[in-house]
Amino acid sequence: MRQSLGLGFVLLFALGQALAAGEKPAEGTKYRVVINHEEQYSIWLADRELPQGWKATDFVGTREEGLHHIEEVWTDMRPLSARRETALAIYQKLNTASARKPADGTKYRVVINHEEQYSIWFADRELPEGWSATDFVGTQEEGLRHIEEVWTDMRPLAKRRAVALEIYQKLRREK
Repeated sequence: MRQSLGLGFVLLFALGQALAAGEKPAEGTKYRVVINHEEQYSIWLADRELPQGWKATDFVGTREEGLHHIEEVWTDMRPLSARRETALAIYQKLNTASARKPADGTKYRVVINHEEQYSIWFADRELPEGWSATDFVGTQEEGLRHIEEVWTDMRPLAKRRAVALEIYQKLRREK
């Protein structure tokens, strides 16, 4: 479902630009992979000026190559703002277990669960069941920024392993 929804958006976006100009792109036409402020991807004709709100990535190739590249790099289709809300919701859920309100300057530890999902937790409190401490300790904002940097694929570990196995098996069949 993820791929068909996202690639459908990508195809409509890319084809819409060609149809709007009343032309049909020739086979082998080069496309640029583009990204917006919400870290959503699409393809755009490489020789066209980018639409407002989109910036170019380094990838240029055929339509099929661009879509394949997007499928590899766009691992979490939720907009950046939704991913941030999720991380904050996990943090708030974890921290509702404690009635003590944090003081200014409170230190937080970045924590991770068995599915390699991240959150932050008070550095001076016992960790909730199912979570392990990482080496990062800092303010709440620093912890959330650190999570944004290291949590590049928000899919649970089991899902990432299943996808990797599927790709591996496909490559073996092609040999």
